Amino acid sequence: MDLTDITIRKPLRIDEIEAEVWTPYTDEGLAVNSVTRQESNVRSVFKCFSDLGELVHDATIVLYSDTPTLNSQKVLSIYTQYLQWYDDLPDPLRLGSNSTPIVLFTQ
Repeated sequence: MDLTDITIRKPLRIDEIEAEVWTPYTDEGLAVNSVTRQESNVRSVFKCFSDLGELVHDATIVLYSDTPTLNSQKVLSIYTQYLQWYDDLPDPLRLGSNSTPIVLFTQ
C-alpha cells in the first residue's frame, strides 16, 4: 500500500479533548488522589502513532523492497527521520511529563 492511497486526515489537536482527565483504574476501596489524574492527550498520542506508522512503513519499503538500492545514505535517512519524530513529540508526551499508559507506550 502506498501512503498516498490513504485519504483519511490525521486528527486535529483540540484543547478540550486533550485536557480530558485520565484517571487510573484501581481496586475497590483504593482512593484516587489528584496526583494520579492527568490530561489524556488522546489526539496528540494518536497523531504521533500515525506519524510513527508512516515512518515504519517507509523503513519497511526501503529495507525489504526488491530494488537493490539499499545503501548507508538511505539507512541514515531513515534513522534521522526517527530521531526527528522523537524530537517533534509534544512536551506533554515526553518521558516524565505524563505517565498515562498510552503515553508510556509511546516512549
